Amino acid sequence: MQFSEATLKILKSFALINNSIHFKKGNRVVIIHPQKVIMGEAIIDESLPVDCAIFSLSSLLSLESVFKKPEFDFTDNQVNIVAGDRKVEVLYCAPECVFDGYEKSKHLALPDNLAEFELSAVEFSYIKQLSLNMRLPHVVFSNKDNQLLLTLCDIKNSSLGKYETILQHKYLANDSFTCPVLFNNLKVLEGDSYNVTLSSSIIKLESTEHKLNYWVMLQQIS
Repeated sequence: MQFSEATLKILKSFALINNSIHFKKGNRVVIIHPQKVIMGEAIIDESLPVDCAIFSLSSLLSLESVFKKPEFDFTDNQVNIVAGDRKVEVLYCAPECVFDGYEKSKHLALPDNLAEFELSAVEFSYIKQLSLNMRLPHVVFSNKDNQLLLTLCDIKNSSLGKYETILQHKYLANDSFTCPVLFNNLKVLEGDSYNVTLSSSIIKLESTEHKLNYWVMLQQIS
């Protein structure tokens, strides 16, 4: 099979969450961070023929750029990357060496609903650039005077300054709340906009362009 451009983009973004992945037969792919701070789930265009574990997803995907549109042949013991007369063999690793997020994803539910809004690709790009340039590690969502506020800051060092913007919400709970998340945990596919559901412990992001969801744990403030 050949992976579509959309699938390659998704898998490359998943490799940033965890470079090892457990594929299951079919077209549903789940990835989970080793520290369980973010989980991603996608329905891809292709259907994988077997269950298999890949130790280095980024290395596997890099072969796609070495060859022009190679075939990925998933067998019982390895995946063969074939381009004309050339073939690379990548052996599967033991499944127990890879975090398996499939079972966790079946039972993951938000404990409550504090807000619903759209996070545009443009706004996410602003947040990323400002986080890097100003060294601000935290994204904080809060209800301020019945407005949904996004603040980029360092919770433990206010001297670094902050960035604030009011988000247009689809739903906002009446109770006040403050929900911080580490920006480094927002390892989502860039270039997409997301429908976001905010709870007291987890943020769920649903892509508006792909069949792609993320669940990101909020940071506990001590």
